[in-house]
Amino acid sequence: MKKTTATAERRPRARTGRSTRDPFDLYLAGLGELQPPLDRAGEVAAAQLIEEAERDCLDCILDNGLSLPEVLTWHRRFEAEEIDVLGVAHLGRYEGLEGRAELTKNLGKAAKVEERIGKMAGSKRGSAAERRVRRDRAWDQRGKIVRHMGLHRERIQDVVARVHRELRAFAAADGREDDQAIEIIRRAEDNLGRRRPVLRRVWPVLDAKRRRLEARRNALAEANLRLVVMLAKAYRGSGVPFPDLVQEGNLGLMRAVDKFDHRVGTRFSTYATWWIRQSIAREVTRHAETVRVPFGMTEKRKRLRRAERQLTQRYGRAPSERELAEEVGMTVDKVRRSLEATTRSVSIHAPMGEDGDRSLDEVLCDDDAQQVDDAVIAREREGTAERILSVLSDREQFILRRRFGMDGNNADGLTLREIGEELNLSRERVRQLEAMALEKLRGALAREGA
Repeated sequence: MKKTTATAERRPRARTGRSTRDPFDLYLAGLGELQPPLDRAGEVAAAQLIEEAERDCLDCILDNGLSLPEVLTWHRRFEAEEIDVLGVAHLGRYEGLEGRAELTKNLGKAAKVEERIGKMAGSKRGSAAERRVRRDRAWDQRGKIVRHMGLHRERIQDVVARVHRELRAFAAADGREDDQAIEIIRRAEDNLGRRRPVLRRVWPVLDAKRRRLEARRNALAEANLRLVVMLAKAYRGSGVPFPDLVQEGNLGLMRAVDKFDHRVGTRFSTYATWWIRQSIAREVTRHAETVRVPFGMTEKRKRLRRAERQLTQRYGRAPSERELAEEVGMTVDKVRRSLEATTRSVSIHAPMGEDGDRSLDEVLCDDDAQQVDDAVIAREREGTAERILSVLSDREQFILRRRFGMDGNNADGLTLREIGEELNLSRERVRQLEAMALEKLRGALAREGA
């Protein structure tokens, strides 16, 4: 009899929601026990602690002479213009042509030292003491250059993740004598540029620093978990289970933690909102497509639908493909292919949200729809943004609005080349003007204490 009762208790309750034993319900209940959301000062402090922990990890790698082949890749890609300044250094470190020249110089120096360190590994020139002195001098020189470079957080994260992954594999294989373990150890020594005794010593130190970094990342994320749930509620009814929506939102939140730059002056909650919504919207889009349509194509379709509504209101009739193409800055052929992309038949008017007062069409196609956290968004974007943009010249405002999709016509923004064609300027000149405009904005934000 007891067994029957227990079974009944475990059975999901029909029509009354989830069981209180459901892990997701427990997760939601646990959110109420978290600390209140951080204010602006708290967000900045948390971001600074994360950056400090990232630098500690990088220092550990540099101080112990581990290989840093990434600088060779950065140097090559930067010279080939495959990445820009922000692909290497954090915002505000290098500005204009002089800043670009300085970064080119620093990357060149770092690459030369890294190549020299690599050659030293197999060199037998001079005595052991002399080789050690040359090696230590090269490590010190590389460390000074890299630290002075002001690396972008994501570049530091790439280096730390790669080295930590190599050392973790090494630590798991160390002490074993089978062929697989020997190969793992040999590969770690080759990739990291140091021998087994050094790697044994460095592993626990870097692992401890990495754990501290993860704890600080998680602390900032946990302070915003409730924001994820609030935003995910707007997508209920999209066909994606609510726990999956929250999970995708949490992934977007962690992405925001890794990319946030407190120097820009934007609130973390505002910045994270964009990443959370983007992540959830991607999952909803993936779920809604029977034949997988690339996310970029879906975004183009959304832009076209929005433009179609605007033109219909303007002309009092459905716009032609040519009129749509002119409105969004696409060719007629691209407009046609975007509109013809195959999707499964679903009701875009299906009710969504907790109160069922929204539709799938509103959430996916109207990027300007008012959602849960839009009080913050409106204040940041419409108030501060417009006021700060007023310090720029008309041409600078035009470039930034077109570049970042702030003009209402190109939500995805235009490339430097496309803007240059509109202004009859070269891509490089547009890039210079963009950099100068961003520098002015940073100064204005600093003066406002934003």
